[in-house]
Amino acid sequence: MLDFFSAPPFLVAASKPLADFLGLWTLLYHIHEVIAAFLIYQLIFSLISPLTSSWFLPKVYYGLPARGRISWNINVTSMVQSMFIMAMALYVIWKDEERKRMDWIGRIWGYTGAMRMVQGFAVEYFFWDLIASVIHFDVFHPGSLSHTVSALLIIGVGFMCGKL
Repeated sequence: MLDFFSAPPFLVAASKPLADFLGLWTLLYHIHEVIAAFLIYQLIFSLISPLTSSWFLPKVYYGLPARGRISWNINVTSMVQSMFIMAMALYVIWKDEERKRMDWIGRIWGYTGAMRMVQGFAVEYFFWDLIASVIHFDVFHPGSLSHTVSALLIIGVGFMCGKL
């Protein structure tokens, strides 16, 4: 199954040195999704969550201290992201015929555009979360930061699948 969104050639070329340096050979074909995901997650955190939360739960949301609202907005972003990733992953599991022909090793280390598209949106969440955790370190604790780094590394390793 092909990726729904093809990477613009200029982004592929621009990201190739970084992808080669890190050994993440398929990242360059999904860098556009990583960038889009970052913008989407930041939009959810900084605009959509505060607006919808203050609209639907004004007493609860405005009753939180500033640190509590930051935590709330990050949790809303996390929830939206996890639901989106689950929906995309289920779609790929059910509809990707190329993936269905793979054995279990291929499903982990193999490559289809759709599999890595899901991964691109997932890995960017943890990169976004890493940035948010560092910026708002006073809200979170070192355990949260270590969880984010671990998840980023675990999901990111999937871009190391065989060279195309």
